Amino acid sequence: PLSAAGPGAGGAPTATAILSDLLAPFESSRAHRPRAAAVADERRLRWLVEAPVGVPALLELFARSELPAKAAGCGPRGSRVIVEAASWRTLEGALGTLDAPEHVATARLEEGVA
Repeated sequence: PLSAAGPGAGGAPTATAILSDLLAPFESSRAHRPRAAAVADERRLRWLVEAPVGVPALLELFARSELPAKAAGCGPRGSRVIVEAASWRTLEGALGTLDAPEHVATARLEEGVA
């Protein structure tokens, strides 16, 4: 909690006065700040997927969704597969069919990353 006291009103500046002077420009600029909005990224990107199921099950899942994938080994939470080209929406839809999608980790792979 912030506690401020002092003479104020013409006397020495109080902590409250200083704090209100510091916050005033911020508060008044809030109304004029443009709003940011999330935008769906529909680009087909490479993804690393780690899930608590076997590699064959993951490869089959992606094959059913017509997503090109290849095995990438095992990680701390399960099997890893690289999906070669998928939008996030398509990948998310495929992963949503798993029994425990909340235990799936995904990472977008940039060019030059194996």
